[in-house]
Amino acid sequence: MTNSDSTQPEDTPDDLEVTNTSGYLRVAIEIAIAALILVGIYYMFAPEETIELAPPIDEAQIDPVIRDRIEAAKTDQSAEETLSGQPPVEEAPAATLPDEPQSSDMSALTSPPAAETAEPVTTAQSQTDARQMIAEVRRGDLVLSSTEIMEKSEQFSQQGRHTDTYLLLFYAAREGDGQAAFALASLYDPRHFQPGNALLEKADVFQAYKWYSKAAKQQVPDAQLRLETLRNEIEKQAEAGDPAARRLLLNWQ
Repeated sequence: MTNSDSTQPEDTPDDLEVTNTSGYLRVAIEIAIAALILVGIYYMFAPEETIELAPPIDEAQIDPVIRDRIEAAKTDQSAEETLSGQPPVEEAPAATLPDEPQSSDMSALTSPPAAETAEPVTTAQSQTDARQMIAEVRRGDLVLSSTEIMEKSEQFSQQGRHTDTYLLLFYAAREGDGQAAFALASLYDPRHFQPGNALLEKADVFQAYKWYSKAAKQQVPDAQLRLETLRNEIEKQAEAGDPAARRLLLNWQ
């Protein structure tokens, strides 16, 4: 006969190992949860950190040559924005002549006296012609060869529309036209500067150097010869104590 009061079988070693493993996992999970809670509490009550920005750079500490290049870049940006019909972001310093005259100067320079012409060209019309031509070239609606650009600029000049002449030459030179760069440099060159120029008050050897250099890179005849002659002029200014001329000689290529 079978004894009804027989005891239950004892736990085997495998059962004990499973139980211990479950206990370890439960403890590890509880520790991880507690750690996450502590991290959350820390970030909730931790003081906010402030980031100190670096102080602005003192322009007086910048090398003069680099500072001049920065100012020249600002001037080029102002000229390009003026060509696109937008106001310049920042006016060029009064001590330097910008590549392109400001709009207020254009108004004074392009308004001929009524007694000198029977059919005066208004400032708006003068500016619109050059700007419209440049806009069409940019859109691809108009293609002008180097010869056509020079012919059109000469036509503007003969009509007394000096601002249109300058704008067209400036745009073409910026786009890599060597002949336009050479013509633009000639306007500034002291040896070729025309007294009574309606657009430029005086010659500028530094602007002449800039545009002659671009023309020389395009293999324009006489551009390199003009540069050598201009160097002699700059050396004279440097010997006279002009610091800007000395810096230009240091960077002469």
